[in-house]
Amino acid sequence: MEVIEENPLFKMMNEMSASEEETAIADYGEFGYEASNPIPVKSELDISTYLGRLRTIAGKKVAYKKLGITNTPLIETPIAIYKITLHGTLLATLYISANQFINSERAPKNFELAALPH
Repeated sequence: MEVIEENPLFKMMNEMSASEEETAIADYGEFGYEASNPIPVKSELDISTYLGRLRTIAGKKVAYKKLGITNTPLIETPIAIYKITLHGTLLATLYISANQFINSERAPKNFELAALPH
């Protein structure tokens, strides 16, 4: 459990208050928009689930395409890079880290997550 608790991403996600969130953005970059602050999910399959739920603020379903992978010294596992589009228009490039301890329920700025299907 100590190894898990020492993971910077785990610490940040579990100890973040409103004021700490502002500091985290400054320290790690904008959530989902920087490799140093990727969206955490448990597995590669969960990446598809997460992105399938991603919507614009207006509730429109987006398309996504994997561009590749990258690494950062803060996180030991590879970080996937995804292009997010709406009707062919690029909306964002997002970074997602699989093999983490949680499936994020947080959407990056300018997006929201649809409810999980039951």
